[in-house]
Amino acid sequence: MRRCAQRAASDFWYERMVARPFLVCKDDNKTIPRKFDKMWNGGGSHIARCVSGFRLIVASLIHRRGRSRFEERRQPSSGPVNARKQHLVRRRERGQRLTTAKGVDMSTESELIPRRRLYQDVLDRLLTMLNSGEFAIGSEFPPERELSERFGVGRPAVREALSTLEHLGILKVVNGKKSRLVAPTFEGLLAQIGISVGYLLNTNDSALTQLTDARSTYEAGIAWQAANLATEKDIDHLRGILDEMKAARDNPIAFSAADMAFHVAIAEMTKNPITVSIVKSLLDWLMTRYRELVRAPGLEEVTIAEHETVFEAIKRRDSNAAASEILRHIKRADGRFRRAGDFNAGD
Repeated sequence: MRRCAQRAASDFWYERMVARPFLVCKDDNKTIPRKFDKMWNGGGSHIARCVSGFRLIVASLIHRRGRSRFEERRQPSSGPVNARKQHLVRRRERGQRLTTAKGVDMSTESELIPRRRLYQDVLDRLLTMLNSGEFAIGSEFPPERELSERFGVGRPAVREALSTLEHLGILKVVNGKKSRLVAPTFEGLLAQIGISVGYLLNTNDSALTQLTDARSTYEAGIAWQAANLATEKDIDHLRGILDEMKAARDNPIAFSAADMAFHVAIAEMTKNPITVSIVKSLLDWLMTRYRELVRAPGLEEVTIAEHETVFEAIKRRDSNAAASEILRHIKRADGRFRRAGDFNAGD
C-alpha cells in the first residue's frame, strides 16, 4: 500500500510539474516547452533565439529522461521476483548499502548489509584514537564541535558517541562541559553491567543456578590460592571479621555485611584486584536478586562454624582443605536457600 501511494504521488507531481509545461507541435511532431513556443515561432533577436534554442535542448533532454522513467514506472511488473529486483535497484540508486554477491539470487534478503547508526562509526573512530595512544590518561578530550568538523558528521552523532564512552567509564565529564580521559578500572566495568545482570537474574531462573555454580568454582580456587599467599596481617584481618560476625549474631544486616566481608577478605589475599572485583560483583549481583534473607534458628552459628573451618585451613596453609571447606560452605548455603525458595547472597 505504501509503495502504491508513493507511485501515485510520483505520477501526480510528474504530470503537474513536468508534463504540463510541454506540448507537441503539429508541424514537426516535436515536443517543446510551452513557455518557449511563442519566442521560438516568432519575435526576439538573434541572440535571444540562440539562448532560447539552448534552453529548449536542455529542457527537451530533461523531459525525455523524465518521461522514460515515468513510463517505466507505469509498466506492470512481470512477477514478484522482478518486482523485488526493481525495488533493490531503486534502493541502490538512492545510495543505500547493498551487496550483490555473484551467484546470489537478488530476491532474497541475504544480500542486504545491516545499516549501522552513525554514532557507532564515530565511536569506532574514537576508540581507534584512544587505543593508538593519541590521548594520554587525564588529558582533556576534544570538544564536540572539533570532533564534528574532524569527522565530517553532525554534533548529535558525536555527542552520542561521547556519552557511550562516558558510560563505559573511559571519559569523565567535568563541570558538565569538559571531558577528560580516565583510566578504566575492572571494578567500574563490572559495576556498569550490574543492572543488566540483575535484570537477567530476575527474568531467567537458570541464570541463577549458573551464577551460583560459577561462584562455587571460582571461590574454591581463590581459597586454594589464598592459603598459599596469605600473610600474617591477612590472617589477623580475617580473624577480626570472624569476631565481628560473632558480635552481630542478633543483627541480621550487620551479620550479612560481615559474612560478605569474609569472602572479600579471602579474595584480597590473592593480591589481584581483578579477583577482588569479581567476588564483590558476584556477591552484589546475588544480593540484588534475593533481598529477603531466610532466617532460621541457629543459622548464624552454622555459618560461623563453617567460616571457622575455612579460616583454620588458611591459617595452617592447607590449600586443599581451604578449597574443600569453602566449597562445602557455599554448596550448603545454596541448597538451604533453594529449599526455602530464597537465597542469601552473603553466604
